[in-house]
Amino acid sequence: MGRIFTTTFVFQGKTYTALVSLNFSATDISIKVHLEDTDLHKILPEGKLNYQGSDGFRNLEHQSELAQELMQCIAHSIEKHMTDHP
Repeated sequence: MGRIFTTTFVFQGKTYTALVSLNFSATDISIKVHLEDTDLHKILPEGKLNYQGSDGFRNLEHQSELAQELMQCIAHSIEKHMTDHP
């Protein structure tokens, strides 16, 4: 089962929009995020974030604390959309 949606999140006092694709299987989840604002591409290369697994979106590691902060904001926004999934 999959879903594609846009979500908004606040990062460092500014509101941004991201396009998100979620795909669920029996054992894991695939999450693809595309950040529309090119200023964020300096933090996450090409403004793209891809994750597949079962250990949690927040467990992705990036080199900078700024990228970690950005990912936490995105993850929190995505989690709000996942409440409808069993």
